[in-house]
Amino acid sequence: MSAMRRYSRRTVLKGAGATGLAALIGSCVDTSNVPESGPREIREGEFDIPDWAEAPTGDVSLRWVDSGDAKALYWNAMLEAYSEKFPRISVDYQGTNWNSIQEGITLGLRGGTAPDVFQLPGNITPAAAVAQGWLQPFDDVMPDFAALKERLPAGILADGVTNFDGKTYSLPIYQPAFARLLFINRTLAAESDIDVEQEWTLDSLGEAVRAVTTTGADEYYGILDHLGQPNGMNDACALLAQLSGMHGGVGNDIFASFNWTTGEFNYTDPTWIDVIDWYLGLVRDGCFLPGSISFDAPTARERFPQGQAVFFMQGPWNINLWRADYPDLDLGVAMLPMLDTASPGVITKEPGGGVNYGIAATSEHADVAGNILNFLFSDAGQAQWYAYCGSSDPAHFPPEEAADLDPVHAEVYEFMERYHRIGPSPVVRNQDVVKAVEVVVQPQPNLHDVCAALFTGEATDVRSEMQALQDRANRSLDEAVATARSEGANVSRDDFVFSDWVPSEPYSSLYE
Repeated sequence: MSAMRRYSRRTVLKGAGATGLAALIGSCVDTSNVPESGPREIREGEFDIPDWAEAPTGDVSLRWVDSGDAKALYWNAMLEAYSEKFPRISVDYQGTNWNSIQEGITLGLRGGTAPDVFQLPGNITPAAAVAQGWLQPFDDVMPDFAALKERLPAGILADGVTNFDGKTYSLPIYQPAFARLLFINRTLAAESDIDVEQEWTLDSLGEAVRAVTTTGADEYYGILDHLGQPNGMNDACALLAQLSGMHGGVGNDIFASFNWTTGEFNYTDPTWIDVIDWYLGLVRDGCFLPGSISFDAPTARERFPQGQAVFFMQGPWNINLWRADYPDLDLGVAMLPMLDTASPGVITKEPGGGVNYGIAATSEHADVAGNILNFLFSDAGQAQWYAYCGSSDPAHFPPEEAADLDPVHAEVYEFMERYHRIGPSPVVRNQDVVKAVEVVVQPQPNLHDVCAALFTGEATDVRSEMQALQDRANRSLDEAVATARSEGANVSRDDFVFSDWVPSEPYSSLYE
């Protein structure tokens, strides 16, 4: 494939119908027996919305948009209570999917019609949004925001990432989630005598997926995915590769795809290539639920509990949703597989926390948004957030009794503590790197495009495809650095090298 080849969407969619640490790694939690107290008791109690002397006296309406999932459970309940407390205030909350956010919010920002509060789309960095004048700072609308900034864990807020010119324009409303777990339909797995309590390796999961696919005989399949949105196959494989020893991440965004010790991209990392080969082996053997190439995440989320696939690598935000909608699902939750459970790797997290909210510069009622968010970060708000979201969207300050409230979510918090490490950030170390971030043209086809083409068979040579992507990424970065330098920025490729980085240790000194 030439460096600039663009994959055919028609060809891609045609494939829709085709074929210590070690102690924690293998634990598979049975979620069918969950406590009747704890989070339910918190949820059933009323939201204790405090008085607000400066509340608007006239009618106020806000629009609020994010990616939904478990967050929607909290916001729907909280905003209903908020409107009861302040009847003149109404909030139109919409939890949608990532594709809609990327398209709708991007158009809204450019056209001046963005919602008052929104989740920043992945194709717009906070730096770019601030440079365009699309956001207003949280410092100006949230009471005691300075105290909150001091309280948040290191790396949640960072200069050049969430903070610009001394103010915060992008607010992570929760900790970085454990982005993928291994979900298991225990009932279907039992039909093939699969040991769901094992410590999963890539080999053992591959064997299990093939076995249950054979047993399913086209009534159900071994596994499913959601390549209909740009964080399907590639996101799951990126985590498997890191847990198997790759240093740093790999993704559609080139700035999230570095081995920081060398400053080189990870698209050609041998472990990454091996994981992609492993995944494609399952594709070739017909183990994926037909439609995986075109499913978005919400669609895949519904197919799994309906018994259409036995294994699913997705996020913890599904747990509470499935509990509510599919109470009879015998759900197992396990650590992701890796190459060697005796020598696990870690997952490098970028600064900036979980889902980042922005307040539109055009919002006329940012003070109301600030008041709502101020409650979220209070002790009462954090307890309710944990009750509704658990580990799916991890609270910054979970209640002290969290482990007793829900052992399933408590174990996922344990996964986060053991496997997440904050990594380096060239933007934080050198603010001029922002200038390169602002002007970069991300390579096309991107990682998702390449993975989709490999999934359907339009592309076949993994190493060649990844080398071509590596070359495109290098050109994109070199051109961005050159452009930034021509505009006076003091930036070079050396800014992306952290020779003192030890992946197994948090690079926390940069954020102190």
